[in-house]
Amino acid sequence: MSYTLNVQSQFYTPLNYFRENESSSIHRGMKPSFKKLGWFRLIVPGIGELTLLDIADKKITNLPFMKATWGIFICYQGQECEFRYEGEGEINVNVTDLGQIELDGNGKFLLMDLPSFILKKK
Repeated sequence: MSYTLNVQSQFYTPLNYFRENESSSIHRGMKPSFKKLGWFRLIVPGIGELTLLDIADKKITNLPFMKATWGIFICYQGQECEFRYEGEGEINVNVTDLGQIELDGNGKFLLMDLPSFILKKK
């Protein structure tokens, strides 16, 4: 399925974003909405890059309480989060004045610690 991303910012400078066939900026006070997303990147200057990646029905954590069919992998500043939803997902992102990311939506979020490296055995 696809999801909708709603963004708002209280950050002091514009945030550049990138998605398929589009890039622009979000200024403080704006509240854009992006529909039918697959992937999305939002740059918080001097702080980090927020990435949202549609993982479809793939489950990262496989925890029993994260049962929803569809998922989004979210990462920012070396931290990861899995968002699971049914039907049409909706994620709300607020970038605070300090560059922190506040998340909420119509599904479940789970913070996780995904290793950066996978060492293959021979």
